[in-house]
Amino acid sequence: MLGEGIVSYMLGLLTGVIITFLKDILSTEYRKWRSRIERVEQIREELKASAISLCNTWYTFGKVETPYLDLRREILEAIKEMLEYLNYYEAYGGRKKAVSNIREILHRITDLTSKDKELTEYEWSIRYGDEMDKECKKLLKAVRSA
Repeated sequence: MLGEGIVSYMLGLLTGVIITFLKDILSTEYRKWRSRIERVEQIREELKASAISLCNTWYTFGKVETPYLDLRREILEAIKEMLEYLNYYEAYGGRKKAVSNIREILHRITDLTSKDKELTEYEWSIRYGDEMDKECKKLLKAVRSA
């Protein structure tokens, strides 16, 4: 009888310690997971804002002659910023398919900005304007679904 009481007491003590220990581990892991999810959301919003900024730059200045604006350079800088956000998004567990889709679109936009360097900005924007419009639409759609 006395042995059963000691065993019961030891099991209760051990169970209490194990449950407390597991509770601490689970709550810590949940906080880490929650923090990661919040960071992914924040990066996704920054990525969306960057894509909107890039496309708004194109839609605003794309087919307008602006002597003091290097539109292709502005687009490339926006792409560089978006690639940084994409790297963070992927590192924090963002969807790989969405990341690769956005990277492909940014690569096509980069290719468009590299075409016909001898053309003036205005001539370039007129020649490749329709393609840029299509790529901006694809980019905005891809970023929204990321």
